[in-house]
This record gives sequence, C-alpha cells and structure tokens, in this order.
Amino acid sequence: MLPLVSIIIPVYNAEQFLAEAMLSALNQTYGNTEIIVIDDGSTDKSFEIACKYKEAGVKIIRQRNKGGSAARNRGLEAAKGKYIKFLDADDVLQADAIENQLNHMESLGEDELVFGDFNFINKEGEITQTSQFTKQEALKNDPETFFLSNWIILISCPLHRKGHLIRIGGFDEKLPSGQESDLHFRLALDGVNFIYRPGILFNYRSHQENSRISVKRMSRNRDMWATVYIMENKIRLLESKNGTLNETQKKFFSIFFFGLARSFFIKGKKAEGRYHLSCSQQYAGNGIPRYKGKILYGFIYLFTGHIIGFVRLEKLLQWFRKKTITNEDDLVFIFKQ
Repeated sequence: MLPLVSIIIPVYNAEQFLAEAMLSALNQTYGNTEIIVIDDGSTDKSFEIACKYKEAGVKIIRQRNKGGSAARNRGLEAAKGKYIKFLDADDVLQADAIENQLNHMESLGEDELVFGDFNFINKEGEITQTSQFTKQEALKNDPETFFLSNWIILISCPLHRKGHLIRIGGFDEKLPSGQESDLHFRLALDGVNFIYRPGILFNYRSHQENSRISVKRMSRNRDMWATVYIMENKIRLLESKNGTLNETQKKFFSIFFFGLARSFFIKGKKAEGRYHLSCSQQYAGNGIPRYKGKILYGFIYLFTGHIIGFVRLEKLLQWFRKKTITNEDDLVFIFKQ
C-alpha cells in the first residue's frame, strides 16, 4: 500500500492566495494524500475559503492566533501520514512534487530525508528567480554548522518524516521568527541527513504582507532578542551533544555576537552591547573579534570603544559613512554593517 502523505497548510489572512495553494495540494499526481488546513485566527475570509474544499476531503482546523509554529504543530498532531509536506498558504506546489520526492524517499534510510529546489514568484504569480541548491559539500561535511547560518532549505523543500518531527518535539513555539531553520538545525543535530535531489518542487511567493505565515510582525528590538534566543539555544544544544564547539562554529558565533553588539550600541543600549561584545570575545579565542577576517580591525574597534565609549564610536562611524568616502578600506576604523 502506498504510504500516506499529510500536506499541512497553516493559514493567516491569506484569502488572496489560499485557493491556489489548496488546489496545488489537491491536484498532486500522487494519490494517497490528506490535506490539513490550520486557520491561525484569520480575520479575513481565509476560513470560509478553506471550508469550500471540505467536500474534497480537506480537514479544516481553526484556532486563535498563536503563530506559524503553533499552527504547524497543530497540523502535525492531526496528521496521520508517514510523511509530512508543509506548504504555506500563499505558495504553490508543483503537481508532481510529492510523487517525485516520495520515489526518492522510499530508497533512503530511516534517518534520511530528501529536499529539492524552488522558484521565487511575485504577488502576481510570475517567476522572478529560481533557487537551486549549490552547497552540497558544506551540508555533507558538517550539517550542524551548515544550519547555523544557511536558510535556503525552506520548510517546503524537504519531504519530512513524521517520526523525525515528533522525535525532536516539532517547531519551537517560543520563536517569533526563524522557526524553519531552527527545526532543520535540530533535525541535523538529532542525526537526520538531508539528501539533495535537484528539481523544482514549489513556488515560493516572496512578499511582505500578513498572508505570509512567517512574516515578522514585531519591532526591530524584539526581533534582535528573538535572534539572540535562537543562537544561544543553538549553542546550548551543540555543547550538550558535542561537549564543545568546533573552530568554525566558534568563528561563526564570534562574528554573530560582534554584529549584534554593534546593533545594540547603535540603538544606544550600552549594557546589552557590552554583554554581546563579551560573548563575541569569548568565542574569538584570542579575545579580539575579527572583521573581514582581520584581527587588526577588531583590535582598533575595541581600543577606540574603550576610550571614547562604544555608543559614541558607532555614532562616529555612522557619521563617517555618510561622508563622501570612496574607499572605506583606506580607513581601518570604518566598519560596514
């Protein structure tokens, strides 16, 4: 018997695109699927549109607005399939996406999953760009480090095994953003291997309206703290599994916390900036964050900041950037954001 695939579609105010997404799920060439739509407290006509497809066997779940992670987890709880395909309510599956991925998946081991490529489309549905995965070696050599900074494997790229998702506890509902990358990082940390198979699987609609379940509806400051939570949690998970970070990971976190510290200094938040600067120095090894791979730039930044204050230094750098300087590399104290 052919394995059941559950297509989970979280929805938040997607009345303009929802029908197209649902039809792309209904019209798959692979026959043994179930479609689960989770309306995450929509205030438009999304729920009414979804209900029109009940007769086609679509299961509709309605909940108060809790965010994309909670909606996907609710769909995962209701799913009966061995495999899970996540589809955002404004994206469009290729007709043979599940059939092609399932053929590959059935030949893989239990701790492997297959993923592929996608098109970017605009609001009108026109293809604007094709995203083809080109980092096979980096993913194969060190998947844990790969998922620290790479976001290109979107949630609809893989065909997930439900057992994997249940094993790691699904999506982290505390995250207001970055849920997809966090999920894939934790899967990799749990020993799941991501196997690339070329081929377009879906069209990703690139826009910044509320119909995107993953659109960030938050202040810049909240977004920064969400990013801090994500990264500090990743450090805890890596250290819990491996005991320590490898050198590539330390370099990544040093650069990340250095940039975050500067962002806080720019906003005038001295205490937060100094804390994250100390984190950057901790992972830098020698205590000096690098910029463009050079310790000298980091040394000058630290030296100057300790003398005049880091908030004042950032204001000075911003002032210099506004001037007509044609070659910033001539001035080692100028740093790009």
